[in-house]
Amino acid sequence: MQQAGRSPFQLDLPIKPPFKKMVQAPIEKVFCLSTFDSMYSQIRGDIDFLQNVLDLLGVSVDVAEKDLENIPEKGAAVVVANHPYGGIEGVILLHVLRQVRPDVKVLANHLLGQIPEMREYIIEVDPFEGKGSAQKNIQGLKRALRWIRQGGLLVIFPAGEVSSIQLHKAVVTDPKWSSTAGRIIRIAKAPVIPAHFPGHNGPLFHMLGLIHPILRTMLLPREFLNKQKKSIELRFGKPVSARKISSARDDDSLTSLLRLRTYLLEKRRHLSQLAASKPLPATLQNPKPIGEAFSPEALEREIESLDSRNVLVEQGEYRVVCFEGRELPSVLLELGRLREVSFREVGEGTGEPRDLDSFDEYYQHLVLWNVKSKEIVGAYRIGCADRIAESRGLRGLYTSTLFKFSKDFLSQLGPSLELGRAFVSSAYRKSYNPLMLLWKGIAAFVYREGRYRVLFGPVSISNDYQPFSRKMIMKVLKAHHSTQKCLTKAARPLSPPRIRSRVPGGFKMGSVAALCPSVDDLNTAISDIESDGKGIPVLLRQYLKLGGTVLTFNLDRDFGDAIDGLMVVDLAKTPQKTLSRYMGKAKAEEFYQRHRQGIREQGV
Repeated sequence: MQQAGRSPFQLDLPIKPPFKKMVQAPIEKVFCLSTFDSMYSQIRGDIDFLQNVLDLLGVSVDVAEKDLENIPEKGAAVVVANHPYGGIEGVILLHVLRQVRPDVKVLANHLLGQIPEMREYIIEVDPFEGKGSAQKNIQGLKRALRWIRQGGLLVIFPAGEVSSIQLHKAVVTDPKWSSTAGRIIRIAKAPVIPAHFPGHNGPLFHMLGLIHPILRTMLLPREFLNKQKKSIELRFGKPVSARKISSARDDDSLTSLLRLRTYLLEKRRHLSQLAASKPLPATLQNPKPIGEAFSPEALEREIESLDSRNVLVEQGEYRVVCFEGRELPSVLLELGRLREVSFREVGEGTGEPRDLDSFDEYYQHLVLWNVKSKEIVGAYRIGCADRIAESRGLRGLYTSTLFKFSKDFLSQLGPSLELGRAFVSSAYRKSYNPLMLLWKGIAAFVYREGRYRVLFGPVSISNDYQPFSRKMIMKVLKAHHSTQKCLTKAARPLSPPRIRSRVPGGFKMGSVAALCPSVDDLNTAISDIESDGKGIPVLLRQYLKLGGTVLTFNLDRDFGDAIDGLMVVDLAKTPQKTLSRYMGKAKAEEFYQRHRQGIREQGV
């Protein structure tokens, strides 16, 4: 359907002939106005104007269904996005978001209001700082706030201008985002969804921009047309909650956080891209077949032979037992098989039929046993570090194969338990209960032994994570969850990890860490980066919730190129409410009373 009236792409300069034709023709050519006018005439007045713009250009949009789940179907919300192309991304965002909900507007250049079909979608602002622009912008910002407060969704491009090459950072990215976006969002107190368009305009666009920004601006219409017959990807991250927004120090810090959350989406890769770009670790390139399983009856016989002292927890059909490796040979071999299966599933493992080593014989094994189905659900390996060091020296500790310890390492730690080789079988991973029961078993072991208050051991960040995710986890842990320097110096990695992965958006790694101070911040950021949506490793999150700190990191080439963080948890410093969840209120109180003197003596 077409409407009468002047096209917004036809110039009518206030210049007298014959100079008008001399001036107007070159302007129309530079800005491709005749092409836009021709295209506009084909879709002018159409009901689904946004869809028709994309159809006319032959532009397809690549957005994951799971990403659309991050968009609330109703209620006040804001979407912030990078601005790599300078035009088409606004059309795409409006089109995609309106498939989820109809009440969407974008804060945009007032010139877009010259297109009648766009007026219902935009709240106008004037970025050119001309006469009257300040008043127009104040009115625009008031309208934007009203729109959000009425429960609408507002789209903001906080850069205010298109991405360009930043020579000092050697990257094409948005200029600094305006803190006005942060101010609007802080006042509105609405959740914010980061959106990211991977890609940028062509090299000529950026080369001319280095000569003068106006030359870059003149090429924007051509860049819009250059997107014809292309597929443009759009990614949405998890919402930044209103609570997180309220905790921001000021407008600038909130704007920086939103910019980071947006540009972290740049590091996400499709699973097909990952498979092509990341070779398998050497240990998993030609893995041996998994070993043969033991019969449930054989396992049951050995488990039932244990003394009652070896039973740490009983709950329903589950039982947590503990024994020295050599005591139950069949169970130990089955543990090795199940470990290898579980670790291979997450890109780790030894590549052998069973994950077993010389330490298994004399270490304690804490096993979660399903009495009803007669199967091993999960397990931990525990080493009483003082006893092992006394009889075998520091080399008797498994962690000595990953880290070089000073002679006084254990004396600095105090009485401690080494934990490792933890797993939960895949059939049980959807439930938190197995891990909860294993930790109740650890708490029962700690209480029973009496003298131990410190746990330490390696926590793996598997090679299944993208390089930048692993780099970011290490940096954030070192920045916010590191232990005392004296203890850090007592443990050195035998193979320090070196990860080369560019930080997106022109950020420095220190700034990334500063903007993700909490475990939840880090977990959400990693979940946005990872294609399968996984956050930080579950065991790492568990240690951090207990108040754990990291000493250092090592690359384990014998275990699927996993990065092992050497974690330390002082249970006497764990919040009492948290410890009571695993140990029970009365026993936790007794534990604190028992070890409080030790804390005072350390001056903590």
